Amino acid sequence: MMKSVLLAALLLGASPLALAEAQLLLGHVQRLTLEPSGMPNCPLICPQMVIERADGSRAVCMSRNGACETMDFKVDQVLAGESDAARQFKARSGEFGPFFAAVRGPVLVIEEEGRVGWAAVIERDGKQVIDPRRLWKFKGAAASRPGDADLVDLDEVLARLGVKR
Repeated sequence: MMKSVLLAALLLGASPLALAEAQLLLGHVQRLTLEPSGMPNCPLICPQMVIERADGSRAVCMSRNGACETMDFKVDQVLAGESDAARQFKARSGEFGPFFAAVRGPVLVIEEEGRVGWAAVIERDGKQVIDPRRLWKFKGAAASRPGDADLVDLDEVLARLGVKR
């Protein structure tokens, strides 16, 4: 009995590790939702603008983050990691506007250690190309290189990341 309890505890404890696995997904945006800060699903970053401390000093909370964004994503192909057929990614909009965009065509998404990067896949001259600067890194490998053009062949970027289609 004790072995069963210990095994169950180990399995339950390991499941967050499985969810934290790095993923590289190709798919399509199904829906984008934007919620204002201060709503139930989008807590205020600064509930108090000025905080009075016990020593009489004050702290001011400022943030460039705004609303909360949710991207509902249909996974067409798992290139690395494991994923369900549908995923949801969350982000906060910044000072320059939303993080996600309503993209009609395919999208490449990287999720690793809670960070999400995405790039639209564009068809140009019969090839699929992306802007690798939108993807940061995947398992330590950089998606972009100094001197890259704005758009790079998708298969070249995947090779940089150590992934084959």
